[in-house]
Amino acid sequence: MSGPIEEPRPGEGRAYFLALRALSDVVLMKTPAKSEWHRNLNHALSVFQRTAESQKSVTDVVTQSSMLHDMFDIDSVITFSDGWNYWESLNDFIRGRPAPEPLDQQLFCGSHPKSEAYFKGIDSLANTHASQVVDWLGGILDTKPLKKMLDLGAGPGTYAEALVQERVVSAATCVDFDYVVRLASDNSDPHLSWVASDLFEMEIPGEPSFDLVYIGNVFHHYSLSSGAKLLQRARQYVADSAYLVVQEYSLEDWPSASPVYAAIFGLHFALTTLIGRCYSRSELSCIVGESLPGFRYVAKHNLGSSDVILYRRCAT
Repeated sequence: MSGPIEEPRPGEGRAYFLALRALSDVVLMKTPAKSEWHRNLNHALSVFQRTAESQKSVTDVVTQSSMLHDMFDIDSVITFSDGWNYWESLNDFIRGRPAPEPLDQQLFCGSHPKSEAYFKGIDSLANTHASQVVDWLGGILDTKPLKKMLDLGAGPGTYAEALVQERVVSAATCVDFDYVVRLASDNSDPHLSWVASDLFEMEIPGEPSFDLVYIGNVFHHYSLSSGAKLLQRARQYVADSAYLVVQEYSLEDWPSASPVYAAIFGLHFALTTLIGRCYSRSELSCIVGESLPGFRYVAKHNLGSSDVILYRRCAT
């Protein structure tokens, strides 16, 4: 007689194990979602299911968890953001347990004990991608430097600072929560200015017009409808012929299988945000087109585990 399954520990594919175990729970298929949050979680889990099945070469859930972990290590992200209590309750959530307090908002607003370490980690990660973003944008823009950039959800300001220093843009205005701005603004480039604000309520002093709007890893924290509202809020600051950059962990269009990193990130965000998940390029392009009339898709560049998507406002 075989003994109990030795479950993977964090760092060994535990998140994949928990997700695959949740998929085997028939309650997922039989219990109506109790809220929009639960419906969103079920959607993210179904995206992960399709991707996991496309990669499946073994029947043993522990071995498959290890295989997926070797493809993309989400366990380290969960540990870094202190999210294991959310993941360990995944089966309870799909059975209808009430949605938890969003982890991301605690981290952003400084109310979580790991907030400062979290933003130092984000800065370190962004530094590994910033040079790629600079090289790609610098090679694809019609003219440079662009005069002014608006960085929404700027975090430590890593991308804005890199684009300014390499003369892709001349100056940048960075917008984020008050806690984030206090951490970031002390050591920033003099060509960067900071606005402490909720993105959905932002008011930029002087009614400026920006040639480039950068939205990096923001949309997955919110619903698509909220993302549209954010773009509508930004519309008043967008110059004619402006560029828009969206950096995201983008899914493939349904029903295609998505990259493993995007599928598992989508489930992580569904668990730890108000109603967020990963979106496909088509979903993102749809809200861009509806909220910012005249903007059209230009190109996409893959950074390894996320995409940089470029749009431009065209004459109508």
